[in-house]
Amino acid sequence: MSDSPLQVVAVLILKNDDVLLVRHTNSKHIESIYGLPGGKLEPGESEAEGAKRELEEETGLSASLSDLVELPTLWKADVTFKNGDIRHCSMRVFLCKNCSGEMRGTEHEITEWVPLTHVKNLMLLPNVENAIREGLAHL
Repeated sequence: MSDSPLQVVAVLILKNDDVLLVRHTNSKHIESIYGLPGGKLEPGESEAEGAKRELEEETGLSASLSDLVELPTLWKADVTFKNGDIRHCSMRVFLCKNCSGEMRGTEHEITEWVPLTHVKNLMLLPNVENAIREGLAHL
């Protein structure tokens, strides 16, 4: 396991009683698991800039930096990748107040609206359910 945490950013979008999740299908890192749109922070990038970029890359949706509200908790967890590697990750989540564009997935992720009542039945990346609860408390 690597000593330095992998810095990850994610975007939480809630609409009516649904949450936008990404199902990782054929990723080189993880597979058959749901998460928030997000990913690794790039060098020199602020957390908000990374969240904005990852939202666009994974979903086709765009948001302004002012529409991304940083949630207070920095979530930490160990994540096991497909190759068996375990990485300690820190995840900063941004609640998206407004976004635009046409939603799409990628060859490695399927983007879908999931009813909040169904989230507990899914295989989720660590702390996704906690981040959703925190986001709901900040609406």
